[in-house]
Amino acid sequence: MEHQVVGAGLASYPAGVTVTIQLYTDMHVAVKLQAADDGLPYASLSTNIRHAPIADDEFAMSSGVVPEDLCQALLDTGAFAETGRVILSGYATFPIWRITDQQLVGQAVAMRVDAAASATKRRKSH
Repeated sequence: MEHQVVGAGLASYPAGVTVTIQLYTDMHVAVKLQAADDGLPYASLSTNIRHAPIADDEFAMSSGVVPEDLCQALLDTGAFAETGRVILSGYATFPIWRITDQQLVGQAVAMRVDAAASATKRRKSH
């Protein structure tokens, strides 16, 4: 399921953005934003920090990449929540957000199951 956020950020002319869930190669959640009117990539809400101690429904938020008003609009949807935790990586600090929308969490779970099944098939074929 995609969530559309209207009237926030630079892509709100007036279409807003849609939220999609993907996975990074280490199975951390990737949260991507697309312009709602044409589907073109807008921004990545997440950044991948390998070996970060985060739960399966959490991600490191790309602070400074997405406008603050859009971040607030995303939180206002109820699909995401701030955890109050941060991860330090290099010279940057990344807030940890939790996905609270069960459909989005379900998508991530299903993608992990598919990825695990594909990896098992590849190992058996070698």
